Amino acid sequence: MSRYIDADKLQEVFKELHGGKRSLLIDIQPTADAVEVVRCKDCRYMTEHYDVDGNAPYWTCSEWDSGTDYDGFCSYGERKEQ
Repeated sequence: MSRYIDADKLQEVFKELHGGKRSLLIDIQPTADAVEVVRCKDCRYMTEHYDVDGNAPYWTCSEWDSGTDYDGFCSYGERKEQ
């Protein structure tokens, strides 16, 4: 299982712990082509609905005008204003 980290942030922490020295080991690690995603649950286009008895929540996406998964995501997601 892969786990992506912010190598620049790790380098900052390393420098704080080691008197301003950088870690060559961090710098030479391979990188992945990854982007931050907005999950449907955090997206401004997602709306939560309930059945007539107030049970069974389901979610729809106003951008796609269709149902969606709570933990789903797409390339059109925009984070809700907090």
